[in-house]
Amino acid sequence: MIIVCIRGGLGNQMFQYAAGYSLSQRTGSSLKFDVSYFTRKSKEGNTRSYALNALGINRPFSSKMDLGLILVHYLFRTITSGKYGSQENRSYLFKEQFNRRFDSRFLEIQTPVILKGYWESYKYFECYSENLRKEFLFPPLNQSGDLWWQSEILGSTSATVGVHIRRGDKVPKGDPVKEYDLLQKKYYQEAMAIISSKMNDPVFFIFSDDIQWCRDNITPQSTTHYVSLQNEKKPWIDMYLLHLCQHNVIGNSTFSWWAAWLNQNPGKIVIAPTWFSRFEPSPYDMYPPDWIVL
Repeated sequence: MIIVCIRGGLGNQMFQYAAGYSLSQRTGSSLKFDVSYFTRKSKEGNTRSYALNALGINRPFSSKMDLGLILVHYLFRTITSGKYGSQENRSYLFKEQFNRRFDSRFLEIQTPVILKGYWESYKYFECYSENLRKEFLFPPLNQSGDLWWQSEILGSTSATVGVHIRRGDKVPKGDPVKEYDLLQKKYYQEAMAIISSKMNDPVFFIFSDDIQWCRDNITPQSTTHYVSLQNEKKPWIDMYLLHLCQHNVIGNSTFSWWAAWLNQNPGKIVIAPTWFSRFEPSPYDMYPPDWIVL
């Protein structure tokens, strides 16, 4: 049995599922989710909710009995091995050491186990990439505005480029420390210039939660559409539209990472920032080798 602790936004949850899926495929073990994070956080006013079911991911939730069974198994294994309490046998709980860096110990995990971390590296599930792309299923659109954008993207006769600019929860608003989380317009200008140099007259679709800032600051020479991110309670809709574009310029966001990764264009160009957050400036193992990092 594998229990994955699910937490954070949609992009975070997708990384956590991908790591758990990879481990379950390798070991032949069942996979369950611990979603207690959302119950705890909702009491604190956190609006994020469990969202994997919207993408067709339906795994059972773990119970207290499941946790007890894993602990009993651990105790039996460590006592019979004569190494009770040693660090090397605390395998009932495997915690991520460094965010956005691949931990090679992951390949040696024994089950049953509880996985706790964000697992933000493609290397955790690289061997099962094609299967995972089939696991994540976007539901059909049913709102006229979303259907209109879908038609615009798919109906374009020029190459389409999805650009994700996340600002809403990263703008300082009196907190100067948060300013370091913002990607500057120079990154987007350089990324879009690279895209423009590789194809004729691309059409840019700029997805953002701060459209006015984008209109004032991001003005490429090519045709540009500004798409306001309004599906806060259904973020998979915006991710779906973003992934329909033939090429992607992502922000320092797991949300746009997954939109680019799920992009099915075999000749896609993906540009990503070399700098992710004030806590982990370099993303290390986060990006596939064929992505362009600025």
